[in-house]
Amino acid sequence: MTLCLFHLFLYAIFFKKMAAIKSEFGILIYHILIFLFVFFMSVVMQTHIDYDIEEAVSSICLVSIYSMTFLQAWSLAEGSYSFSILESIKISEESNASFEIQRLEEIGRTKRSDRISSLEKLGLIQISSNAYHLTKRGRLASGFIKKIRYLNNIGD
Repeated sequence: MTLCLFHLFLYAIFFKKMAAIKSEFGILIYHILIFLFVFFMSVVMQTHIDYDIEEAVSSICLVSIYSMTFLQAWSLAEGSYSFSILESIKISEESNASFEIQRLEEIGRTKRSDRISSLEKLGLIQISSNAYHLTKRGRLASGFIKKIRYLNNIGD
């Protein structure tokens, strides 16, 4: 638990402003590193000192839950178009200015473009003749997500 708090503290104080950590990939690597650290430390402690396997598994599970929770909250905070809309309305109300829908449309276009670029870089889609096509990897990912949605009773 202390390691998770330390990890959160490092992010909040030192790493939050770093360009490498501001991307989805950067924040994912940051959390993979803590997972690998806990995993390897558990293996080392298991082989060199009297460390119960239950403690090792508990530590790995705790760090996994922490990372998934953090990544979900980070994703919602960073990627929510709804937050941008609410913030724009709040600013226009506070300044007694008119609400500018064009600004929000630009945010939407930028977010859409960034998301498509990310999917293409990950090899999940191909763009040809202004059309998007799933790659083999994209079909696998889509099938996986569909199964997760089915298992969690989430509609299409």
